[in-house]
Amino acid sequence: MRAFVQVREYLLAASEVSFELKELRAKVDLLRQQREDDLEAMNDLSENVRQDIDNLYLAIGELSSRIEEKKAGQKPRIGFK
Repeated sequence: MRAFVQVREYLLAASEVSFELKELRAKVDLLRQQREDDLEAMNDLSENVRQDIDNLYLAIGELSSRIEEKKAGQKPRIGFK
């Protein structure tokens, strides 16, 4: 009789441990998915920042070319002709 009681207690303890392991696995999977989502979001953000910086460089280039064109143009003479 004592052996059956010990087997029953062992099975209950083992089922509790397996339940806890399942919970831990679920938490680890959730954390892994969150980490992947965070990394993907950071990658998207950095790509957007790169595009914005490229757009800024293009705009600065266009403005500098306009300034050079204005400097190279003929200036009207001031004074008597």
